[in-house]
Amino acid sequence: MEILIDTTPAECLKQAAEYMVGEVGCTIDHSNEYSITFSHKPNVTGGGLSKTVLALDSAFGREKGVGAGQIMQTQALLEFKTTLVALPADGGGARLSLGGIPATTEILHEWIKRDLLNLSAELLDKVLSGKQMLAVYSDRVELTQESGTDTIMFDQIEDLSLEQGWVNATLAVRSRDGRVLSLEKLDGRKAKNIHALIEERVDSLK
Repeated sequence: MEILIDTTPAECLKQAAEYMVGEVGCTIDHSNEYSITFSHKPNVTGGGLSKTVLALDSAFGREKGVGAGQIMQTQALLEFKTTLVALPADGGGARLSLGGIPATTEILHEWIKRDLLNLSAELLDKVLSGKQMLAVYSDRVELTQESGTDTIMFDQIEDLSLEQGWVNATLAVRSRDGRVLSLEKLDGRKAKNIHALIEERVDSLK
């Protein structure tokens, strides 16, 4: 998952550290000019226990929960880690990527969307294709699939294409750094509407 934002890499890392340490209670495990790794020891007593079990289930892909006794025995060793990488993006801003245990990665991802991307932006339209969804907001395009969500801000769009077949259509959005959000097997009419909407938003920035 990569997210493009207008803030500098240094400011992204600074704000992330303030939130994850000050609000979430993480510690900084490692940091450098372009990345920072956060550690979080989960609370496995009381209400925190069920959250920890679910987090471990998610992390290791198990269908059955991890035994409470097993978790408590390893509490002293257990740490949830997530790393935020913020690299300079072509044309300014930063290119963000996340990695680590889903329990803490999701917390950081939600903060990025809420505080850095301003998730209050209006949803203008969306289109589905199987397990994929392309959503057009007032400031960005997002492709959500099983592997995660990728975002391209309108001012970062380099190219927009629509290939119309006999029955279905393929819509592709390319960013300045070469990333492509592509959705296939779309209804032709719906794909044209989405294409026109994105094109209109991009043209309004010129």
